[in-house]
Amino acid sequence: MKTGILLKSLLDVADMTQKDFAESVFTSPSTISKIITNKHLISPSDEKSFSVKSSRILANSIYESNCYFKFKDIFPVVYDFSSKHDLEQFLLKAFLYAIELDRENSEAYISKNNASKHYVGKEHIMQMFCIIASDYLRSDRHELLEFYSALPLAIGYSQIGLDEIKIVPPELQREIVFHQLFDPTQCQKGADDCAVDDIYTTFKTEMYTDLYRWQAELDPTKPFLLLKDKYIILFDRQIDGTPHMTFITNKQELENIFDHIARIMSKAERLTFTQDDIEEFLSEEPMSGGRIIDGIINAISGLSGDEPSSDQITEGLRHLLHELVQHETEIFFSADVLKSFIFNSKIFSSLMPVSDIPPQEQINFLNIIRDYMRIYKNAPVRIMNISLHSIIAICKDELSLICIINPFSMKVKYHLIDSMSLKEQMDKSNTRSYINIPDFIGNLIDQANDAYPNKR
Repeated sequence: MKTGILLKSLLDVADMTQKDFAESVFTSPSTISKIITNKHLISPSDEKSFSVKSSRILANSIYESNCYFKFKDIFPVVYDFSSKHDLEQFLLKAFLYAIELDRENSEAYISKNNASKHYVGKEHIMQMFCIIASDYLRSDRHELLEFYSALPLAIGYSQIGLDEIKIVPPELQREIVFHQLFDPTQCQKGADDCAVDDIYTTFKTEMYTDLYRWQAELDPTKPFLLLKDKYIILFDRQIDGTPHMTFITNKQELENIFDHIARIMSKAERLTFTQDDIEEFLSEEPMSGGRIIDGIINAISGLSGDEPSSDQITEGLRHLLHELVQHETEIFFSADVLKSFIFNSKIFSSLMPVSDIPPQEQINFLNIIRDYMRIYKNAPVRIMNISLHSIIAICKDELSLICIINPFSMKVKYHLIDSMSLKEQMDKSNTRSYINIPDFIGNLIDQANDAYPNKR
């Protein structure tokens, strides 16, 4: 993050001219112009004064309720500022970070060791985490970013303030792969800060990354977030319990740390699969084995066979519902996924070729679900306001399933989740976001008939 780019972006957000800003910080417009065009490097003796004045002036012009959203093109990782002073302190840290980075990248900078940086205290850690993460997300957008994280373990998001962080990515049309590692032995049932196996964390992370979850043996005292070949952030606590964050960019250190993480990954159990590689999971044991989840996954993935006909998809849907009844599996459809089935074939075609199916046949599929509900009045089927386009199946044995159709990448992802944990979360959500199924499907069919009046 160059100081010039940061300053220019903030002036745009504040709707302030370079001339007015120069007058406010008691310097010349030409100096501000040179800073913005990266022709002037702020000296160590001036950086504190410049940063303090700039932060105060800009915060005064920008701050208002929910103003964090204004920064989505500068700080895609951010938090909601509680006051003007809070915003001012955040901008101060951002300027100091950018100025130091400019100096380190300058030809005059002698040391190239990239010494580790340390941040102490919940507020300081949250500020610097947002600034650092945003900086790398806003860098070369054509480059793959590959993250490895064991962050929610031991310390937990809430204890270091990261639970307050919001992701408001700009048009980040780049590939971001996020490997989430967790050790279930460290997650106590119902713990608020063990967010890694939380369904809503999965939804949120899938919104802006290509998420893969892994079960691994981890050291609970060393939670981390690593961006391959770029940096690693380590979290721990000082002797008095104060949160502490270490930021490492030294190439040799990163290589050694990544070798260690690679050894962990080699022994980790994969819990996320795509439509293309789900057979890898299914082949782990024969279909005659005891896993209920195998039949559910086969039924869902079977809907996307090689150019299936309407009759084949109808039979596939009936087979899926039969699997659910046979194994007493609870199923949750997101309201979005059913609406996309009828009105947005581009999204749903990732799972089945809906665009090739006549509208009336699509409506008939909804009738199958409605008929199923009439026949099995106590069937555990729910329609809910769940993020993304998803199907959730809670099985009676150890593993359950979240099937997500990402509306941005169009990928179909299968996340395997502990059944007890998933059921506990969905039971809580059901009371908050319950939708009457017959009414919902009936209204959806009426909307479809209105949208395709000539296709009845």
